[in-house]
Amino acid sequence: MDLLTKPLDKISRDDVLHLVTEGVPEGTQVEFKQALPSNKGMDPWEAGADHIGDKARNELLEVVVAFANAHGGNLVIGVGENADEPARAASVPGIGRCAALAEKLRLQARDCIEPQVPLLGSIGIPMEDDGRGVVVVRVPRSRLAPHRLAPTKECYVRRADRSEKMTMREIQDLTIQTERGMAAVDARFAEQHARFHEMLESIRSLTKFTVGLRVTLVPLDASLRVSPVHGNPKVSPPYVPLRGGHERGRYAELVTPRWTGFTRPTLRGTKVVADDGQSRMYREVKENGVIEYAFGITREDAKDALLYPEWLIGFVANALLAAHKFRIAVGAPDAEYALEIEAVMLGGALRIGGFGEDKFGTRTTIIEKTPLLFPRLSVGPMSDFSSLVTIVLTDLWHAAEQDETSPFFVDFESAWSRIIGP
Repeated sequence: MDLLTKPLDKISRDDVLHLVTEGVPEGTQVEFKQALPSNKGMDPWEAGADHIGDKARNELLEVVVAFANAHGGNLVIGVGENADEPARAASVPGIGRCAALAEKLRLQARDCIEPQVPLLGSIGIPMEDDGRGVVVVRVPRSRLAPHRLAPTKECYVRRADRSEKMTMREIQDLTIQTERGMAAVDARFAEQHARFHEMLESIRSLTKFTVGLRVTLVPLDASLRVSPVHGNPKVSPPYVPLRGGHERGRYAELVTPRWTGFTRPTLRGTKVVADDGQSRMYREVKENGVIEYAFGITREDAKDALLYPEWLIGFVANALLAAHKFRIAVGAPDAEYALEIEAVMLGGALRIGGFGEDKFGTRTTIIEKTPLLFPRLSVGPMSDFSSLVTIVLTDLWHAAEQDETSPFFVDFESAWSRIIGP
């Protein structure tokens, strides 16, 4: 069922046909629609109009809301079903102008679902030369649930292969559940923060300064699990040397000074550690999808205890790839993560070194506030990773009172190819 699990931009015509040859059934996370629902035989879209009717809009978005309020799922439009219970994919009649319809539905979801569903994606997969094809709407399990459909003022939830109205009790229970889920995420970040500072203190002496960096990713879906983790290459935390650059042509090698180490098991996880007594670096993956890349480096002189921007971006980029690797392993390629970054200097102000080939960055920049806790970010598909890197780098410069906001690009596709192999 590659169409239901692989990234949207990787879905092919063959993936659509595979639904039919395999007779994939509808269920809690997949719904097929042969055509746009209509009270008059044909929806305006199929008649050539540039809009879809209210009935089609509401029935399709009911499914989107139901998935978001449950476990996420895929709405596939243009695939016919048979009469089995549950119904199975049986044909691919397609929908006209599928690419334009995919964008139209995404915008309708944005305007008609309250609150908006984060990380909602849609794509049209042409099956014919005239643009007729299939639309896939990918709905994540939402951290903002419960959602409601504004035109009907109803909340919906997925039950088996049906989308049904929620009762008031269900809405209240889901609200409490969501609040508890976010509290659990906050607690996990607090735990990782405390453990990171224990590590920094363990390598620091009274005469030394210690600079540290922590990049932590926590999945917002608490049901994600992989076991075993240690010794499992599908989820082992990668480290890939990367090269990145600004649109103005400034480049940097995104590597840390030392990364060779040894792999060892941790409680329900695996960890790669490099430790020489004066510095420690680790990358770790837990069975629940929590990922952390961190280091602490001690120096005798504060002037030598520098955090280089390329270290920061290299760590963030590799941690993002580790999260994506975990998502692929559990069959949830669009599962949302929360990203927290912390930079700290023990013994003085945080000092930021020059950046790669950037001539203006040869001087040291001082950030008095330490630890520097970056604003949390939401992590979606890999296509958004370069945008996240730009945000992180911009936050760093702004914290240092430097006006640097130009986009920064990293070739994540090439890095991903190196991780997964041929």
